[in-house]
Amino acid sequence: MAKTEDKSKKNEKGFWEDAKENINEGARIVGDEARDIGEKIAAYSEVVFGKIRESTSDIVQSGRDLTEDAVNRAQELAERYRDQNEIRKLNDEKKRVATQLGMNFYLMVKNNDNKVPPTILRRKAIKTTMNEMEELDQQILDLKDDEN
Repeated sequence: MAKTEDKSKKNEKGFWEDAKENINEGARIVGDEARDIGEKIAAYSEVVFGKIRESTSDIVQSGRDLTEDAVNRAQELAERYRDQNEIRKLNDEKKRVATQLGMNFYLMVKNNDNKVPPTILRRKAIKTTMNEMEELDQQILDLKDDEN
């Protein structure tokens, strides 16, 4: 029986040694697999973060382009509306001068027994206001030419 016990202890020792080797081998394989998975994850992460970085860069560049386009468009609109505002102001001034011209004409006719004086176009008040009207018209035309 002593031989059987020795054999049994030997078998038990061998079992535990085999089990230990199997566990060590399994741990090594799991470690290798984990390392491989980690490397793959790192590679995927690098690719994903690279794509995100590229996309972010593209988005930022697109944003810059859009901002630049918007600023340029806003500047163009501001110029156009500034010109239109200038034209409106010139037209308002022209109306004021036309009113003055009309008032001068009216007074000259009334002071001449309701008849148009033959020398009306030579009178300084009429000449001055007509010249002023012509200058305003020219300024308006110049601004319109600048728009086109």
